[in-house]
Amino acid sequence: MLDDRAHTTTKLDETNQKEPMTTTPEPIRKWTDIAPGDAVNLNLAEDLTITAPLNEMGERCPWPWEPQQLGGAPLGQYHCGYCGAMVLAGMPHIDYADEAQPASPPARPRGGV
Repeated sequence: MLDDRAHTTTKLDETNQKEPMTTTPEPIRKWTDIAPGDAVNLNLAEDLTITAPLNEMGERCPWPWEPQQLGGAPLGQYHCGYCGAMVLAGMPHIDYADEAQPASPPARPRGGV
């Protein structure tokens, strides 16, 4: 079983006193390698040892296996019930990691109104 607790190390503060420092563990498993039936009790918002797709706001989806279980459902596109991302029924959860970056403002035309 994987340990999903954050690792604690120490660092020296300004007075050279040891101060606890918490680090987030690096993901060691991909969510796509886990079958929905094996993920029933997982919450990827808390378990940071497993990768998770991001929604349009850059937030981790706590349970991204929902869309792929809806193959054959007359839905097409819909909002994931766990994170609100727009996903496709019957397909793996879309990862908006690349699109989650803040959008730059549109360029203003020069000399125009």
